[in-house]
Amino acid sequence: MGQKILIVEDDLVFRNYLYQVLKYDYDVTTAPGPLEAIEEIRKDTYSLMITDLRMPDMDGRALVEKVHSEYDPNMMVIVITAFEDDWPMDVAMSSNVFRYLRKGSFMPSELKQNVDKALDVRGSIVSLEEYKRRADISETLYKDVFDNSTDALFVTDIHLRPLAVNKRFEMTTGYGLEELKGKALFEIISQEDRAQAEQAFNAQIRGQGPGSVTVNLLMKDGSHKHVKVWARLVQDVQGMANAVFCIAREVDHAHEARGQGAPDTAELLRQVEEKTRDLDVVE
Repeated sequence: MGQKILIVEDDLVFRNYLYQVLKYDYDVTTAPGPLEAIEEIRKDTYSLMITDLRMPDMDGRALVEKVHSEYDPNMMVIVITAFEDDWPMDVAMSSNVFRYLRKGSFMPSELKQNVDKALDVRGSIVSLEEYKRRADISETLYKDVFDNSTDALFVTDIHLRPLAVNKRFEMTTGYGLEELKGKALFEIISQEDRAQAEQAFNAQIRGQGPGSVTVNLLMKDGSHKHVKVWARLVQDVQGMANAVFCIAREVDHAHEARGQGAPDTAELLRQVEEKTRDLDVVE
């Protein structure tokens, strides 16, 4: 009884009949007309509306269209009517109506079967909408984590051609993603450091675990920055079998030489794993 049903019928006898058929298996509310139905819908959430067509104040078709346009576009609708010309079945079924029944031509068991099917469809729609909502939130959240990290983050293909960079990377190097198009990461690493960088990245591509290398990056303005780069091979990024996720952090020459201020290895590995998971979700 988690999903509620609203019966809209101006005929008291038939309204009571529908209520008696359904009340033992479902959470049912009745309304004697469209205006009362709208008041109910304003107060509560209904998964299914069972409605007549020819009623005072507003016909059933106008009621359904109003409910779908103003209150709940996913509310399931079963029409039960003796006046089929008011809303031809083919027109109703092609737009807003889940089932169309003729008064006096269905058994209680048939009504219950149609109600069950309608509620199942409603449940699937709600689940899909919730999944999409959460996915949108997650994508926004993890994109924000990537973009606003205090570390310079970037993703390359296995030839080290940049696919994505964050704001910190742009601030650190002066390069945006568009300016790096057609370039490999080696082109912004100083000449004397390229050999060791290539060796470290090739080891990573061979699957030898998260690796790191300390290099001098060539800034857009011509200056150098001494940075330590941690790399991790990731799979299925932007439709590619493999890509490389990297974290770059500026280091001090003196601290690097003395081994002081160097990040703890276990902590760095944890960060690499965490940021890789973040990136997977973003992609």
